[in-house]
Amino acid sequence: ASPAEAVESASSGVSVPPRGREDTDASRGTGQTLSVQEPAAEKPTPSAPMQQGSKQSRQESNEFQGRKILVVDDDMRTLYSLTHILEARGMEVIGAKNGTKALEILAQEEEIHLVLMDIMMPGIDGFEVCRRLQSDPETLHIPVIFMTALTDVQAKKEGFACGAVDYITTPFHWQEVLARISTHLKVALLQYNLQRSLYRQSAVLN
Repeated sequence: ASPAEAVESASSGVSVPPRGREDTDASRGTGQTLSVQEPAAEKPTPSAPMQQGSKQSRQESNEFQGRKILVVDDDMRTLYSLTHILEARGMEVIGAKNGTKALEILAQEEEIHLVLMDIMMPGIDGFEVCRRLQSDPETLHIPVIFMTALTDVQAKKEGFACGAVDYITTPFHWQEVLARISTHLKVALLQYNLQRSLYRQSAVLN
């Protein structure tokens, strides 16, 4: 299967090509290549900081375990890097190389906890995908974080107007990606629990 076919799969997890290969169709499109600074290999030392880091890693794993993240980007290297980082923390990653495929996956999957999406893609861009999610009662609750090289204020204003909850500007570091995902997963869970509580209270009163 070609790299593009591999990423198009809507099965659990995303199959992506090794570093150095990219989707030739995507490279001819209008998308932008996003740079991800992955965690470098560190030499372990028998000290308290190492133990503290290990404890933090376990906490992150528990926090992210089983969360289903849809990553949408027409650049295969970005998909590979983000998939590697997120799956290492226990998240389930589904990849899509364009907006059309992302909408198909969202229509098929029962539970997507968060969408991490590029803005500039061939065909349906990130803005339009976000608008459609917000117009559908079944998906309007899903937080969308945009990944982009765009830094102008107007682009950010348009993203928030479409319903995005946050931006990550490239080049970004993996720790920032995890921090922002963590924040918005927590906010989404709080909103869900609040809605359930209000629904139960309403049912009791009626």
